[in-house]
Amino acid sequence: MWSLWLCLALWVMPLVGPGEALTEEQVLDSLLQQLQLSEAPTMDRADVEELTMPPDVQAQYVSLMQRSHGDRSREKRFSQSFREMVGKFLVSEASTQLLVFGMEGRLPPNSELVQAVLRIFQEPVPRATLRKQEKPSTRGHRARITIEWLRVRDNGSNRTSLIDSRLVSIHKGGWKTFDVTEAVNFWQQLRRPRQPLMLKVSVLREHLGPGASDAHKLVRFSAQGAQGAEQREPQLELHTLDLKDYGYAAAGRPGTQQMAWSGPTISGTG
Repeated sequence: MWSLWLCLALWVMPLVGPGEALTEEQVLDSLLQQLQLSEAPTMDRADVEELTMPPDVQAQYVSLMQRSHGDRSREKRFSQSFREMVGKFLVSEASTQLLVFGMEGRLPPNSELVQAVLRIFQEPVPRATLRKQEKPSTRGHRARITIEWLRVRDNGSNRTSLIDSRLVSIHKGGWKTFDVTEAVNFWQQLRRPRQPLMLKVSVLREHLGPGASDAHKLVRFSAQGAQGAEQREPQLELHTLDLKDYGYAAAGRPGTQQMAWSGPTISGTG
């Protein structure tokens, strides 16, 4: 139990935004003093493999994030309609990640959302890790990835809605894409000021029941802020239609509909 709270204490460090008064070093020093430690302990992946976060603690983190969340945007790339957003990873468990995107002002005015695509990078599994598996048959195993939209109600409780789900191979790394248009549509229906768009990424077993493989635990996705992983951070692509151009084309040519493509908006999170 002591190690659990230590993990939680260390995980709260990324929530300190650049605009806050405290730095990560100050937070770490304060935690070490309270725990009477000289330095932060080093934990292996096996130490947190079965670690789970209680729902009440996760809800508290979500509430804390909402109060401290600040958008950190990088410069636009390629064109005015092709831009990045930076978010935060709120929770990182053995099989669950919570992505947070600051969405206010990211959808161009006078535009209509056509599609929203979440792109997350699956880290390749080291061969040494594969050899340690008890069953050689894991070579053909897959894991199910589910994407859920997370909303925090006014009373502090959470509500999740399943958005997309697909199977992935545990041996084939690279970019994985998911259609999250419904999640962005849900977000647009929230009352202002809107909370950030929160997407819960879960890694599940392909099959349930006795004898089911634990191969899904090998699946890992790149996290925001990881050293050397700037090009592999989760991204959110927003494809929109320019309603001004669409209306002009439709009015100029009765009986025809020409939809002007305004280009994608790409967002990176952490």
